[in-house]
Amino acid sequence: MTTELKIDVILRKITIFNFHMTLAILNRPEPEDTGLVQEI
Repeated sequence: MTTELKIDVILRKITIFNFHMTLAILNRPEPEDTGLVQEI
């Protein structure tokens, strides 16, 4: 894996994580859902 690929993967993971956190805040999920979001 090149450095560029690693950076791309990390940025994607951060973007997906932020997306899920935003959804969680907007939806105000039940505790089970919050646990799932934090694992991602």
